[in-house]
Parts: sequence; C-alpha cells; structure tokens
Amino acid sequence: VGVKPLSGPIGGEFGGGLVWINRPGQRSFEVRWAPNDTVADLKDVIRGQSELPYNNQELRCNGIPVEPDDLPLDEWLQQAGGVAAAFQGQAPDIWVFDATDEDERDAAYPPIVLPEALSEGQKAFKTVVWGLTVFAVVFVVTQALGVNPFIEKSGKIFDTQDMQFVIPEDPGVDI
Repeated sequence: VGVKPLSGPIGGEFGGGLVWINRPGQRSFEVRWAPNDTVADLKDVIRGQSELPYNNQELRCNGIPVEPDDLPLDEWLQQAGGVAAAFQGQAPDIWVFDATDEDERDAAYPPIVLPEALSEGQKAFKTVVWGLTVFAVVFVVTQALGVNPFIEKSGKIFDTQDMQFVIPEDPGVDI
C-alpha cells in the first residue's frame, strides 16, 4: 500500500484493489492496495498523506468501523462491498476521522463515542446496584432450594396459618 507504485490487474483472483480515502475538510485521495495488505498498512498510508497519527485514526465505511488492524483489505472488501466489489477490486469509500477531535467525531455517522471514565459517585452507585442484585439473586436461589438462611425453617416468607379468612357460603347472595 503506497510504498511502491502498483501496476497490473486487480480484484478477482489477483486480489488487491482501489479505495477512496475521505476526511472532513480535507482533499480525498485514492489508495491502491496489494493482495496481502492489511488495515494497518492502509493506516500507514493515511498517516503519510494526512499527517494524522496512526492511533488517532478512526476508519469508517458506510458507518461501520474498518477494523481490526490485522484484517486483510481483500477480506474487508468482501465484507463491506460484497463479492461483486471484490471481483472488480473497487472498494466503497472509507472516511477517516481524527478520534481526538470532537468536531470530526461528531461528523461521523453514527457518531464516534469514546468511552468516558466513571466518576467516584457513579462507581459507588454501580457497586451498590451490583451488591443489591447479587443479594436478591442469592436470596431467590436459596429460597427456591429451601436453604435460605434469612427465612425461618417453615419455608414461608409470609405465614398465613393464624389468619382467618371469611368466605361467603353462597357467592350469589348479597350481604
């Protein structure tokens, strides 16, 4: 990819292909790849053309991330463009976004959302919710097995033995 000029047939049994690289607010350029080139090779070419650092590159094609870096471009082409595109060697356009630039992340569709660290309060809330969930699961499972340590040995959560129920003898008669 981009290291040496490639010539000869592309696509089909030969492999390799062409792809347009687009970036918001910058000039697009075409890249030709060889049969064994990967997404990482493509990112190296993009770094050389746009001076965008390798780790900051977010590649998207039709809204779907182009990843992982060790994915062969020929295999990616079959996933993104189908067999016809792979046979022709003509890939759908790839958009490159700077993952550290908020405006470029927002320009992507769907937007690129970076994971944010939880605050101390959110971590504490998460811990409490998980603790209550674990307690509830243990309570229900042990109750179902009949070995719940929180309930008396009668096995009943609410004992109705000493309660009196009034049931009318003839339900059709008004009282």
